[in-house]
Amino acid sequence: MKRRFRLRPRPGRRGGLLIFGLLLLGLYLLSRVAPDSLRQPSTQQGREAPAATQDWHLQGSWPATLDHVVDGDSFHVRDSTGQRVEIRLVGINAAEMDSPQGAPQRSYNLSQLEAASFIRIEPEPSGPVDKHGRVLAWVWLDIPGTSAPQLLNENLVKYAGIPLFKHADARMKYYSRLQDAAAYARLQGEQLVMH
Repeated sequence: MKRRFRLRPRPGRRGGLLIFGLLLLGLYLLSRVAPDSLRQPSTQQGREAPAATQDWHLQGSWPATLDHVVDGDSFHVRDSTGQRVEIRLVGINAAEMDSPQGAPQRSYNLSQLEAASFIRIEPEPSGPVDKHGRVLAWVWLDIPGTSAPQLLNENLVKYAGIPLFKHADARMKYYSRLQDAAAYARLQGEQLVMH
């Protein structure tokens, strides 16, 4: 008598494959969703992490209020919706905070921003975001007692001795103003040495 064999799945095997498949599907879906929705904001000295830069932060200009000054060329602001945005002043390169010039440059930046009655952020059209996600911007300040809005980037070169960024170039919107400010700062430095 010939014996007929029927292929039957082993008990539990079908259920195990189903569970394994569902697990893979769940991991895949989690990997697609997790980067944005499950990310925990990092904190530094009790401060919330800046939110991701919105598209409208990179177009035109917009008003802001000062939140925190990091150093001579970067700070955090709040936009009109209250969202925190990291700003990197374009065209200049302040000293690191652990260098002798770092603290005075940060202090001058802070004093200018705190003195302003109005802050306007104007993103650089040729490259609005740096590799750290900060908005590369020209920052205009209305400071009481001055006749016109002041360009913070320019003032930091003129009066705080912050040098131009080595990769700054003539395609930047206000680059010629920075060059003039650097020439002014050099002239002032030479006059101080002569007297």
